[in-house]
Amino acid sequence: MTSAASVVQIMPSLLSQKKRPEVLDHYTSQHGLLGIGEKRKLWATDIRYLNDSQEFERALVLARACMEKERNSGKLGRMQFAGKVLAALKMLDVEKFRVYVTSFSSNGDQLSQWRGYCPEGAGFSIGFNSDDLVILANSQHFSLVPCLYSEDEQGRLIADLLSTAWKTKTDVSPDKLFVLLLVKWAAAIKDQGFREEEEWRLVSARFGPKPIFRPGRSFLVPYIEMDLANKHVPRGKIDCINSVIVGPTPHPELSEKAVADAFDKYEVNYQTTFRSTIPFRSW
Repeated sequence: MTSAASVVQIMPSLLSQKKRPEVLDHYTSQHGLLGIGEKRKLWATDIRYLNDSQEFERALVLARACMEKERNSGKLGRMQFAGKVLAALKMLDVEKFRVYVTSFSSNGDQLSQWRGYCPEGAGFSIGFNSDDLVILANSQHFSLVPCLYSEDEQGRLIADLLSTAWKTKTDVSPDKLFVLLLVKWAAAIKDQGFREEEEWRLVSARFGPKPIFRPGRSFLVPYIEMDLANKHVPRGKIDCINSVIVGPTPHPELSEKAVADAFDKYEVNYQTTFRSTIPFRSW
């Protein structure tokens, strides 16, 4: 019999079939860039503390709607299954079982993202080699997944999880397996209002470890870390970064030079830096 833990790690076909860009960009601040270089870590934020106030709840709403249809299907087995899932979703303890995400974009130079995720005049878009991200993610209980914005695709994902839970024989009941699958892959579901971000996410769903905290704009933000260091080279250099885009700033030349000097100091291997081509001025 297959273990539920191994089934949960298998990416649903709808997500795995999405073409992954060679480079995925992570928008960040000066503090974030220095943290990546010095500490060799990426921060993954508790999904409930992201800028979309309906994160994760949207997936729960879709799952409940799907289960209500099953409960009214007239098929006894499916009706009982749906009832158990609905009860399990009510009891889901999000304080103990948490989902953490790190966001990337297929577009490394987009005005809305400079405005939304970077301090004015002091932002960067760090381009990561996506193949390297997958290797690092798989070794640390993360998964790299594309975000789904259309209601059709979101519904298909829920249906796919339902089918897997119903058909797969594991060491847990189908209703428990469905909830585990939902918690793992719900982070791929995002409101269509964010579609232009073309987001991909590193996702980790786990009971532990206890999170670290950083200051936020209006509350403390819990997060965990993913190691970026290459364990096979001396001193654990970072070699998963392709490029850095310097965001709109009044001093692009100095900013670009400072990035080069900082990454040289912290032994971050990367190919090149660019300057944002967007004529946006906030100073």
